[in-house]
Amino acid sequence: MSQTVLLVEDDSIVRHFVIASLERENLIVLAACDGAEALEIFRTRLKVDLLLTDVQLETGMSGIELAEQLIEERPGTKVLVMSGYPDREIEAAESICRFCESRSPRLS
Repeated sequence: MSQTVLLVEDDSIVRHFVIASLERENLIVLAACDGAEALEIFRTRLKVDLLLTDVQLETGMSGIELAEQLIEERPGTKVLVMSGYPDREIEAAESICRFCESRSPRLS
């Protein structure tokens, strides 16, 4: 049985690249370009194994706010955040999000 990933990325080029990469690994990908679309998808699906979201989204809520909302609605939801600006955004995310258990290793 395939795992389902809810991908939230506002940059269409990055979104399509990530979709293709995940689908090559036989994952089911549900893609959204913002938090509102992601919430709609999440609420209509029985199963989402992982939320993969950009930290900074252009419109509406941030990826962190989205993750907190999804965890509140469905405790135990797994979350992976990504950013093109890891030093600035990931450190800020770690300081405000309740779901971060430990710091991720930095890529150099």
